[in-house]
Amino acid sequence: MSYHTGDGIMNRNEWTFSYSGGKLAEAALKKMQYRYSREEFWKNKKEEIMDEIRKTGLEINESIADQFSNSSYGSGPTLTVNAELQKKMKETVAKIQEHNYTARQYSGWLQVMRVNKEMSYALTIDDWLFFFGDEIVKGDNE
Repeated sequence: MSYHTGDGIMNRNEWTFSYSGGKLAEAALKKMQYRYSREEFWKNKKEEIMDEIRKTGLEINESIADQFSNSSYGSGPTLTVNAELQKKMKETVAKIQEHNYTARQYSGWLQVMRVNKEMSYALTIDDWLFFFGDEIVKGDNE
C-alpha cells in the first residue's frame, strides 16, 4: 500500500528501521520474560480450575432405569466434568502453550542477538512490532 504525500508517494511497507543486535537482545529479553510470566499466570489459573473441578465440578448422572432394574446389567452412574469448567480448562491450556511457544521464540532471538550485539539489522514494521510492539493482546485477559 502506498500513500501520496506532498512530495510524492510514501511506501511505508518498504521502510526499514536500523537497530543493533544489542538493542534487539534487550527487547527479546523483555518479551521473553513477559511471555514466561504470562505462562506462569495461566499455570496458576489452571491449578485454580483443577481445584474447583475437584471440589464442585464433577456431575454424577444415574439412569432412572438402572435405579429400578432387577438385574445388575445396568451401565451404572456416569461422571462428567461441568461444561463451563471444561471450557475454562481448555482455554487455560491453550494460553499456557501459546505463551510457552512465543517465549521460546524470543529466547532463540535473544541468544542470536547476544552473539551479534554490534551488528546492525534493518527491521520492517512487522519485525519492529515483534520486538517492540505492545504486549497487550485482545482476548489475553492480561
